[in-house]
This record gives sequence, C-alpha cells and structure tokens, in this order.
Amino acid sequence: MDLLSELNRYFVERKWCQLLELLHKKCFSDTETCVNFIINNYSELLSKTHLHTLSNIISLITDISPNHSLLKTGIDYLNSIEFRSTEQEEALLTFNLNNEIINYKDNRNVYEYLKIKILDSCKERFYLLMFLYFDHSMDYTQAYKYLTLYLECLNLKKEFEKKYYEERKKILYNNLAGIALYSEDVYSFDNILTELEESELKSLVYAYNIGDINYVNSKEHSFPKEKVYLISLVKLTVYKRSISLNEISSFLKLDIKDVLFLVFKSLGKGLIKGYYNGKDNELYLHKSINKAMNEEEIKEMKSKFEDWRNKVSKEIESI
Repeated sequence: MDLLSELNRYFVERKWCQLLELLHKKCFSDTETCVNFIINNYSELLSKTHLHTLSNIISLITDISPNHSLLKTGIDYLNSIEFRSTEQEEALLTFNLNNEIINYKDNRNVYEYLKIKILDSCKERFYLLMFLYFDHSMDYTQAYKYLTLYLECLNLKKEFEKKYYEERKKILYNNLAGIALYSEDVYSFDNILTELEESELKSLVYAYNIGDINYVNSKEHSFPKEKVYLISLVKLTVYKRSISLNEISSFLKLDIKDVLFLVFKSLGKGLIKGYYNGKDNELYLHKSINKAMNEEEIKEMKSKFEDWRNKVSKEIESI
C-alpha cells in the first residue's frame, strides 16, 4: 500500500494516533505527499487530532522543506475560529513562528515575540527564529544566545528524527563557532570545541581558546584578532596579584598604548577583576574566576587556593 492510501485509510477509520505517527515518520522520505495530505484535510486534522503532535509535524516539515501554503492554510483556519481552545492558541503560535522562520530576512515582527510569554512547546521554534533574525542582523551576542538554546532543544529530538538533525547540528555548531568568535561577549570556547569536527575552523577556535596569538595572526580569516589578545592577557594575569604594563607589552608584543586599551577593555568587560594604577603603571588584580578561563584552569586555580588555605590553617594552629 502506498503512503497516500495508507494515510487515507487511517483518516477514514478515524485512527488519528496512527495517522499522525505515520505522517511524522514519513515526512522525511515523502514530504510532498505529507504536505498535500495535510492541506487537503486541514479542517478535520485541526479539530480531531492531537494538536501538539500535528504542530510538531508542521515544524519538522518547515525544517525539511518550507511550504508557505501549508502554514498559511493552517493559520487562516485557526484565525477563523472565534473561540479558540488553549491547544488551538498554542498551535496558532507555532504555525506563526514557522511562518516567520521562512520569512526571517524580511521580518519586522520579531520583537513582538519578545513581548509575549512563549509556551514551552513553542520555545524551540522561537529560539530558531531569534537566531536566524539576529544572525542576519549581525547581532552576534543575541545570535549566540538563541542558537545555543536552539541546539539544546535539538538534543531532545525523537530517535527517528535524530539522523536528520545530527547533520543539521554539525552545520549549526560551525555557525555557533563563527558567531562566538565575532561576539563581544564570548571568550571561552570549551563547550563548542567538543562539538566541532576536525577542521581549520576547529584549529582556529582552539587557538583563540588558549590565547595563541601567533597561530591566529598566521591564518587568513575575518574574525577579530583583538579577541585573542584579550584572552591571552587574561591567561597571563590569572595567578598574579599585580603585573606591570611593560611586562604585558613584552608578552603580547604590543605598544603600551595598545596594552592600556586592552587592559581597560578587559576590566570593563569583567574579563579580569582589579584596577589600574597610572602612577606606577601597574595592574593590580583580585583573585576571581574570569570569563576566559577553561575548566582545567579553573580546577588548577581552585587547587592552588585549597593549598594556600591549608597552609594558612596550619600556620594558625601552630601559633
């Protein structure tokens, strides 16, 4: 029995659960048949079936092969209902979000969604829309935030969906790496590196992560090189109580004026904690875990603190 005949059989027999399950599984291999079946039977499907499951199928089809008619027909039908149920309101929001996702480049309504409460069942589509919009607008801080949240949602996909989304995730993690390098607020890449496949991009991200200035400067790319200097400065100061600008200048191979700019920027962003004394040209540091430290460095810092605390305790006991 072909797919359409099987769908029609379930439809005639009112076996809604089996019908939705078949649509869900077959929308990968026979998207067009599934789309046409849904459009031709929208009224009954929206009134008889489990709307949350149907909405998920619509979202999946939007990811596989965006279809304006599929969404417009569903939105028009739901809008025509005078007194919508909670489930119908939820479905309408999901349909609208999918429609906005298709049109994200020309979207003027994105900020309206930031003003309303997004239901948990709609958050995956909301995160995807926000990522696409802010990435297109080159707002890398917001794009990083929403892409990270969207990727977390993809980890919760059903088993039979995972093959499609695993390939999608590989592409998206490469996107996340690039966005992170451009972002003014991301200075540690540990969580991204574990998801990247071996590539020139991964090598570059790793170099940024450890503050390898020479490697970053030796490669042709469009990412801001200032970031690797900031990360390198942070790693230089991790275990110090104070450091002179001359020492930083020598380490980073930069003029004092450029060093001063980096120092003030790192202090302003909270990458390091402390203050600069212009009289003696010295940077004084408070011990704290900063944004550019990776897990190993944090463990080492905690270990050194424990050693120091034990030493102090023994000294006090001996008095």
